[in-house]
Amino acid sequence: MSRERALAGPARHTAVIAAQHAATRSSLLGVLSREAGYAAVAATDLRRAVRLLRMSAPDAILVDRAILGDAGLRRLPMLAALAPQAALLVVGMGEHAGYDRAARDAGGHGYLRLDLPPEHLAAAVAGAVSARDH
Repeated sequence: MSRERALAGPARHTAVIAAQHAATRSSLLGVLSREAGYAAVAATDLRRAVRLLRMSAPDAILVDRAILGDAGLRRLPMLAALAPQAALLVVGMGEHAGYDRAARDAGGHGYLRLDLPPEHLAAAVAGAVSARDH
């Protein structure tokens, strides 16, 4: 965490993370907290993520491609409806041609690669939230 972030006080934005794998959840929680100053909570499956979304009003929702299962991007409109104020981003490993556009077409705000440097991942989330705020 930067000195400026530490001096800025409590987190300004919140996020809900939905990812099956502990390493993915831990990584995203750390990046959002350390690099962007977010207060974030994580769910291990979509059922828990829905419960978190119903109890909060997050600024960002990060959903791992793997957790979407066979229904895939068809689940995004339901998540978006639970938190219409949030930037809804799908995250996953590696480049997937056309996935960013497909996520946007399904009601999300894009696709982020988990293999991006932490500062780029945090900046992309912050940019999506900022775009939603305007």
